[in-house]
Amino acid sequence: MVGTDKFSNFESSDPYGVIDEGFSATLIYRPNMMTMGRPVWDRLKRHPRLIKAIKGGLTEDGAITKQQFADLFEISLENLLIGEAWINTARKGQQVNLQRVWGNAISLRYVDVSKQAAVDSVMTWGFTAELGTRISGSIEDPDIGLEGGERVRVGERVRELVVAKSLGYLIRNPI
Repeated sequence: MVGTDKFSNFESSDPYGVIDEGFSATLIYRPNMMTMGRPVWDRLKRHPRLIKAIKGGLTEDGAITKQQFADLFEISLENLLIGEAWINTARKGQQVNLQRVWGNAISLRYVDVSKQAAVDSVMTWGFTAELGTRISGSIEDPDIGLEGGERVRVGERVRELVVAKSLGYLIRNPI
């Protein structure tokens, strides 16, 4: 998004129209998950057009809740994900440089959590593929603890896959 279309421009932007269009733009299934970073959410929850859409034409002030926003777009609150995380992007030994993990975007996608394998007939935007089963093991280690101990390892082999891009929609630079 560019210029006055950005949701940070309260006078001329239309976040409801843009997001609603995204929900209609995916192939076959309507998105059931929405993800955005905290700065995007902080702008959206105070946007006058969204406040009007939820609270009626009497007010443009205040803010909306996550539940109200989820209800407006007909998704469950559990599927409205607001990214809060920070990451230190500085190289080792350099001054700390904290950046938000979640970028300036809104992601809409249809995810079916029952998807288990790449060859089943379940449609989903993405899933976690597992290779084999989880593995674990332990060995005695005389060099740990006061009287030795047991070293335990647990692991799994997984890969995150996007398998149906047409079941997702990305709104870039909304603020």
